[in-house]
Amino acid sequence: MAEQWPVELTGRVRGGFGKGAYFVTIDWVQAQLQAQLGFIPYPGTLNVELSGTDLAALTAGQAQSGRLTPPDGGCGAVCLRVTIGGSIPGAIVMPDTTDHAPGYIEMVAPVRVREALGLGDGDTVTVRLEPATGTELF
Repeated sequence: MAEQWPVELTGRVRGGFGKGAYFVTIDWVQAQLQAQLGFIPYPGTLNVELSGTDLAALTAGQAQSGRLTPPDGGCGAVCLRVTIGGSIPGAIVMPDTTDHAPGYIEMVAPVRVREALGLGDGDTVTVRLEPATGTELF
């Protein structure tokens, strides 16, 4: 991947397992996301399946990632700052353990992204990875 930022990924919206809704309502997760992104996430995630090329770009983009670190040493997550659908600020959240196949990403945002962008399963969405700035972790 070229070191050109921002990096754009395109994928298809998919259904999830419902675990993201629980994860983003945990106090320490909300506090860390608010501190780094400036918002408390909507209680759910947008799941997107990436193609092979976009999956490789995501892997390379992890150099710009931050981390959600649980206070008890439990399951944390790698995070990347993004803009979803050209206008919605958010983050890709990649938990240390997941039931998703490679190529699936989960994203958090301050709004219900499906509703805000009129997305349904199978629809295509563009996600722009944003570089870290200043002292932000991601």
